[in-house]
Amino acid sequence: MKAATVAAVATAVASASPSRGGLVRGVPVPSAAQLEYQQREIVALTHFNMATFFREGDPACSAFNWAKSQKPAAFAPTKLNISNWLESYRAVGAKSAILTAKHGCGFHLWPTNVTLPNGDNYGYHVGGEGGIGIDIVGEFARVMQEAKMPHGFYYSLKDSFYMNAINDAVRPPSTLIHGQVNVTQQQFEDIEVAAVTELWSNYGDLVRTISVHFRIRLRTKERQWCAHRVRFAVFADAAWV
Repeated sequence: MKAATVAAVATAVASASPSRGGLVRGVPVPSAAQLEYQQREIVALTHFNMATFFREGDPACSAFNWAKSQKPAAFAPTKLNISNWLESYRAVGAKSAILTAKHGCGFHLWPTNVTLPNGDNYGYHVGGEGGIGIDIVGEFARVMQEAKMPHGFYYSLKDSFYMNAINDAVRPPSTLIHGQVNVTQQQFEDIEVAAVTELWSNYGDLVRTISVHFRIRLRTKERQWCAHRVRFAVFADAAWV
């Protein structure tokens, strides 16, 4: 965005509501937060998750690879160097960075304390049985914070092969395969809300990105998340090109 344009928009923002933007002489203007987001221009996204070790796609886990991909040990980076990621972000001129904390397989890149309906730990994460034991999310946050690089996390709410949920909906119990968790739609949504709340609570004042287009209770949880100074963007049905 050119400096003159930024200055003009900033003036318009000052005339509008500071939190929600508004109309200035009939023209919609962004809120201060939206303007700040626009000025970042280039945002780096590191897509690093269970899919890295199996195949592209969402979810990357499937009945064809689940015998292996269901195991936390299958997420097995041998030369993890998040400082190198930072160098790459800076080299392309990125002004903030995002890491996939959880994608379609359902695997968490942090040692979650979220529990399943039976009271057991969620289990499918870096701290799970045989897992790498490294808090990838925590290390990413630490490196970015030390470098003063604004950062956040991409958390896909709509799919979890681990919980047999595809495209926002838990599939019938008759479709379960070994290693998947049997949950109801309500339980699936409760677990996802708990995981996102934990993520946003434990890793600082972050710029976050949610991938979501389903019936989860975002409005209900909004005030709680704002208490953690969360700023989030919501992707609807988007096409990647």
